[in-house]
Amino acid sequence: MTNQEKQAIQTLQDRITELNVDNFDPIVWTDQTCNFIRRIFGKHASQKISQLEDISYNIDVAMTDLGMRQRRMVKGKQQAKEYLNSYINEIQQYGLDVGIENNKNGQRSRPSHFYTLGKNLAFWSIFLVIIGGAFGFGYHIGNSKFDKDKIDYYQQNQELKKTVDTIDSELNEKEIIIDSMETEIKELQKTRKK
Repeated sequence: MTNQEKQAIQTLQDRITELNVDNFDPIVWTDQTCNFIRRIFGKHASQKISQLEDISYNIDVAMTDLGMRQRRMVKGKQQAKEYLNSYINEIQQYGLDVGIENNKNGQRSRPSHFYTLGKNLAFWSIFLVIIGGAFGFGYHIGNSKFDKDKIDYYQQNQELKKTVDTIDSELNEKEIIIDSMETEIKELQKTRKK
């Protein structure tokens, strides 16, 4: 348990003790206690403050006897005590999460923006959409470039095939010429022998 949590528990226990003072004023006690709860629980204090402010310590009927008023006061104090004990149990079981931490020097400091952003669902939703969009855009650009390169290579390949075909046809023509010349040479040789 941190020092901050111990101090918060002690403050709430002190507020419980003040319920039993002789000159108890429920309005002053509630205001002071709500201020402490705001400081202890931060943004999570609103429901707890509402619970304490909704406690009735007096009966609003003009013709009530003193015993009935005292019973209402005791019941209001008991409700306040139960609420404060539940807040103490909450701190003991779950700790405090008020967005303020103690640094190494014991001074209170706010956590980094990355820490608070890590708890923000909207931030992560937007972040994932942006990352997904960037990935999709990059993928599309990469495929486009790849397709363009593929088309360029295909065209170069077609040109090389045409060149190979023309060279092949020229070779065939030259082979035909060579074959015809060889036959002529053989015929000349035969005629010469005769």
